[in-house]
Amino acid sequence: MTRRGSPRLEGYAILAAIGLVAALALRRPELAVAAAPFALVLAIGLQLAREPGLDVRFTVAGERTVEGADVEAEIVVRTESSVDRLELLLDLPKGVEVEGEDAVAVRLRTGEERTIPVQLRCSRWGVYEVGMIEVRARDLFRLVVWETRLRRVHELKAYPHSETLTRVLDAAETQAFTGSAVARVKGDGIEYADIRDYVPGDRLRSINWRASARRTGLVVNERHPDRNTDVVLFVDSFADL
Repeated sequence: MTRRGSPRLEGYAILAAIGLVAALALRRPELAVAAAPFALVLAIGLQLAREPGLDVRFTVAGERTVEGADVEAEIVVRTESSVDRLELLLDLPKGVEVEGEDAVAVRLRTGEERTIPVQLRCSRWGVYEVGMIEVRARDLFRLVVWETRLRRVHELKAYPHSETLTRVLDAAETQAFTGSAVARVKGDGIEYADIRDYVPGDRLRSINWRASARRTGLVVNERHPDRNTDVVLFVDSFADL
């Protein structure tokens, strides 16, 4: 873990230095007395500050999910020494969201283990790597900060959710055998297509008598035959799923 001083450490150090320098320059001991508490806090705080010795684990309930569905996960953290404030930030890739706040702060005693539940949700299907955690720990006096970035990656595969088929496209071509698909060509069938003039050889039951009454000659109905057709399914897939 990387150790650095906090803004409070810098502020206390500046106040203590200004008080001591001013006391010497102006020969006013009361300024040194005013600066003494800041110097004392610095001395005690830096002496007691110890690296917490964290053990952080990240687990996901499953490797597969459906886009929009919740996935249970948890962060388990354990410390060898007490931590006054431990901040954990789950850095998620684009397309993965966390319900609520993605950062949490806890206080741990020496040897304490804490489990933090996390609920993830993939807004779009794909393969994601989750488990990048930024950790920041502070000592009791908030003078020293330890920071690190942990890689506890788990692969999460989000599949597309099922879609409801609203309509079926008409077949561009049909086969010669009888089936349930209406052909675009005209012939013997049930679905009405058009009317045309009567020619010798047409069946009498095909004559449209109402339309013929309004014309000078006979006309017959044309229909679309029912044929079978092929159904082709296109599956959008890639190697990672």
